[in-house]
Amino acid sequence: MTRETLDTIGLRRGVPQASDDRDYLTTYEAAVGRMRAPLTDVVVVARGYAIALGNTFAERYPDSTVHVLAGEWKPPEGVEDQDPLSNVHVHHWQRTDDLVAVLSTQPRPQLLVLALHRKTEAKVAALRKVHGFVQAEGVLAVENIDRAPTDVSTSPAGDSLRSVIEEAARRAPEPPPKHGWSTWLDAFAQSIGDVTYHGQLALVSKRETLGRTLRGEETVEVLAARYGEASPVTVLESQPGFPFEGCARVASHGRGPELASGPFTIPTLELRHYSRALVYPRQLVAYDEYWLPDTFRHQHATRLRHRGILKSGDHLAMVRPDWRPARRRRWDGPLYYLDTEFPGHFGHVSTEVVSRMWGWERARQEFPEIRPLISLRPGTSTVPTFMREIFDAYGIPSSRLVVQQGDEMLEVADIVGADPEFENPRFVSPAIVQTWERIRDAFASVEPPVRAERIFVTRTARRLCQQAPEIERFFADRGFAIVRPEDYSYGEQVQLFAQARIIAGYGGSGMFTMMHAPHARVILISGDGYSAKNEALIGAVNGNEVHYFWGRTQRSDPDPSRRRVAFGDDFTFNLRRHRWALRRLLN
Repeated sequence: MTRETLDTIGLRRGVPQASDDRDYLTTYEAAVGRMRAPLTDVVVVARGYAIALGNTFAERYPDSTVHVLAGEWKPPEGVEDQDPLSNVHVHHWQRTDDLVAVLSTQPRPQLLVLALHRKTEAKVAALRKVHGFVQAEGVLAVENIDRAPTDVSTSPAGDSLRSVIEEAARRAPEPPPKHGWSTWLDAFAQSIGDVTYHGQLALVSKRETLGRTLRGEETVEVLAARYGEASPVTVLESQPGFPFEGCARVASHGRGPELASGPFTIPTLELRHYSRALVYPRQLVAYDEYWLPDTFRHQHATRLRHRGILKSGDHLAMVRPDWRPARRRRWDGPLYYLDTEFPGHFGHVSTEVVSRMWGWERARQEFPEIRPLISLRPGTSTVPTFMREIFDAYGIPSSRLVVQQGDEMLEVADIVGADPEFENPRFVSPAIVQTWERIRDAFASVEPPVRAERIFVTRTARRLCQQAPEIERFFADRGFAIVRPEDYSYGEQVQLFAQARIIAGYGGSGMFTMMHAPHARVILISGDGYSAKNEALIGAVNGNEVHYFWGRTQRSDPDPSRRRVAFGDDFTFNLRRHRWALRRLLN
């Protein structure tokens, strides 16, 4: 380390942060002096004098690496941009997304200086993109926090950087809003500690770093760029993507949501091995500062979502406080990841979990002693019987399950995860039919609990039809057995559906066992708020004839303590309006 102070170097290099202008460098040096560990990584985000400021830090702390993210800048007359020192790496950017691309592949900085001076809108956007990359116990330095007199731009988060930071500090002691109501500002608030102000400079101490969320298609590239040969990820198998027309005949009766009838774009599906990971219950998987794609059940959605994380924009997230397990244990053997965000939920298990079983045999070739990993919801202690039946039917011994309790996280040495072949509402790969057939064949000797070629699947919780007695009487009069699949074992459900020529019922997970009835005509009755596409996707690969009959969802008023959406609300159904069309299908 040089004996010159940071300010002395800054004065010599002509940066505006020196004491002859804004006088921030002395404050920066004091902040570095309070850090518990030596300064090794610095990031400067700026337009004007970006390289000069990076050189100032690099000269003062020669053992550190300085990354300068330099925006477009035209130096004033008489000022020349400096050449970077040997420990300074310059990255040019135009859009704030470029900042994420650079920071995603670099070690997390202990000090990040955000030194933009133009529009409030752009400065807040940059803050949202970069704040989460700062190490826990590091410092985020935000310059020019007040609004310039000529600035007419606006930001929903606040009318200046100062107001945004003040609002985050106000929220910091409080629990964040529930999933669906939180914003990036809540993630910012939960990750910060003390905030001090020095004129137009705010120093924000960071309590927690945020993880970079990864999609499947970028995982290998990003982790290789970050760790080189020490990258933890290896692709064991890759199935190329392809277009798929779908082979269902889907019809809509009445006014309802758009249906998934194809064509579909099947993405490349990978089976990946990670050499180390931290696994939280309810489908959260991390490696260092990255959320692995196996965390997200909808990997190809426009925005990656999970109920257990607070997101800051599209690329950074942290675990919600009430999702943090109290205990931690280590597991040294190889594991195959088959968890879900909704442990024990029939619909999510039978679609999302089953759609990731395809990589099991390949994983066993690589790791003969591999065991399946699932988790339990907090407060539960047993694995649902239907899950054990499905696992055993596919050939994954339920006796070998590693069951993660709802209040513990696992440090695992080796874990293998497969991309899903079924992602509602976007696509379904026809290859999943092989998985369904394998499970169905295992129950060939099971007797169906009811002998009937026509079954009507009733529903007893959420999304109830207010005219259910009238509708079920209509179907019963036409030879339908009214059934509740949850009353039977999974094997009995499979045989109940497999024997049927016509399957009718209310939209939802009770109908998903239609995957084992590839030749049946399917009739779904639901409210127009039911936007899930599971039944249509199942039909797309099975070749079912699927008819949607729409009622009217009775939308509830928004509840500020719990996100309410029409998807789960009850509905009304006008049987008189649809009676003729139903009769035609039933005859």
